Amino acid sequence: MSDKENIAADENETENVFKRPGNSQNDSGAKSAPKKTSDNKKPVKKVKAKTGKKGKGGIIAGCIAGAVVLAAAGYGVYVNAYDGIMPHTYVEDVDISGMSQQEAAAALAGVYSEDKLTGKTMNFHCMDSASTINVTNLSMTFEPEKTASDAYNAGRENPGFLNKLKSFTGSLFGHRDMMPAVSYDEQALTGAISDLCSPYEKEPLGYTYRLGTNNDIIIAKPQQGVKVNMDDAVSQVLDKIYTFTFGDVTFVPEITDAEPLDLDAFYNYITSPAVDAQYAKDENNKVYVVPSKPQIIVSKSEVERAVNQPEIEYSIPVQTVEPAKNAQFLQSVMYEDTLGTYTTYYGGSSASRSNNISVCSNTISGIELLPGERFDFNKVVGQRTAARGYLPAPVYVIKDGETVSETDYGGGICQVSSTIFCAVNRAGLKVIARTSHSKDVTYVPKGMDATVSWGGPEFIFENSTDYPIRLFLSAGGSTLSVSIVGSNVSVPETSITVQNDGSNVVATRTSTDSDGNTVQEVFDSSNPPLPPPTEITAAVAGGTESSGTTEE
Repeated sequence: MSDKENIAADENETENVFKRPGNSQNDSGAKSAPKKTSDNKKPVKKVKAKTGKKGKGGIIAGCIAGAVVLAAAGYGVYVNAYDGIMPHTYVEDVDISGMSQQEAAAALAGVYSEDKLTGKTMNFHCMDSASTINVTNLSMTFEPEKTASDAYNAGRENPGFLNKLKSFTGSLFGHRDMMPAVSYDEQALTGAISDLCSPYEKEPLGYTYRLGTNNDIIIAKPQQGVKVNMDDAVSQVLDKIYTFTFGDVTFVPEITDAEPLDLDAFYNYITSPAVDAQYAKDENNKVYVVPSKPQIIVSKSEVERAVNQPEIEYSIPVQTVEPAKNAQFLQSVMYEDTLGTYTTYYGGSSASRSNNISVCSNTISGIELLPGERFDFNKVVGQRTAARGYLPAPVYVIKDGETVSETDYGGGICQVSSTIFCAVNRAGLKVIARTSHSKDVTYVPKGMDATVSWGGPEFIFENSTDYPIRLFLSAGGSTLSVSIVGSNVSVPETSITVQNDGSNVVATRTSTDSDGNTVQEVFDSSNPPLPPPTEITAAVAGGTESSGTTEE
């Protein structure tokens, strides 16, 4: 059939579809009236089926889409089954992409070996100073297994297939750099950097205040610091070691600013409660006095005004509430009273025993104890050995329930511990541990001895006073004397209550002396003049044994 015949057939079919029911031949066979034409009749749209090249294009597109889906599915299956280190992963210049952990560890072990550090040095520079560091002294050890483990886990931090797919795909288009895992003596490295750079460093200092000499405080502006960034400095050194380049490393101190001012915190710091002076010990175990801190009474608005002044230092008037104990008082009463003494004699002792008493006494004499601190005889004296100057002398030893006499280093020092115990008793100090000898001794009254031995029994007492105590021991001329000095002074009981609403401070100090007299003082930051003390009230004054024990 030709194209024209197709069009005619199409027109006939379309025309039949639009015939009206009244115009068709009826059931009796009568013909319908002749069809009228009308100029207003709309033309019938002719529909033509799509054939040819466009149909083939859809099939090709579908095939391509299917191939893409299959490829994506295959990629997903591959990534899901992938069990190596992510692509493009490097440790410095070592490519460990696709390796298993074991393969990567073996590859890294061949590169990162401590043997390559032997004999290597680095030159550190800071400003005008320099120092040479032996890398071996840093005790550096490479850890290839840990490096391989870290590399394998990189990109697998988040579980799930989609996260793994994302990480794997990102690795295809990126470069993942890993640092070799190492252990080293961090204190040695940072110490070497600090020793070199510290002369050029200064800590930044925020707003500070100090007491003036005329009922005022001086508030000082912040000061910049100069510091070497220790994290960056360590990284510089490690980078050199990782690449085995060594050579010179230069550290440059940087200007550092103090933290921004927190006005509320600074005000609370200035007006913090008064603190009594107190005793402490220095690095040589000697007692010293820590100064007191008074309560500062000043309004917040005054502090804020001082902070906003352009001057480097600015003075503002304040009131102060002194604590009960200041440094001058504590210093004046330290060791002013003798709390207890005792003397024993060892005239009939051998030269070895006399030597041991003298050595032990010299070790203990001068010992100072803070309030609450304990004296442990064995810890203070230490093990009795020839190296410490002790000689063999008679000691008591309990064997099979019997007390027998033997010779051992340190024999005789139980007389020292017993003499101290008697002095402690007279001083009224608290005894923590004490054991009597299994046999009576001649140098102290019965039941007033204190046996000691290395490993036990122990003799321990506590400074149960409110002030430091010091022990003085003197051994010579067959006489051993022990004296314990401290302080018996009593001070008024003082309490300070503070009301601080964030802007103003009101402090009330109440003092009660030993006679019961009470005085109350009120300090108000909104009322600078100091009110006189007001008297409120006036009260009317008113031992076991153990088998195998050596007793020295």
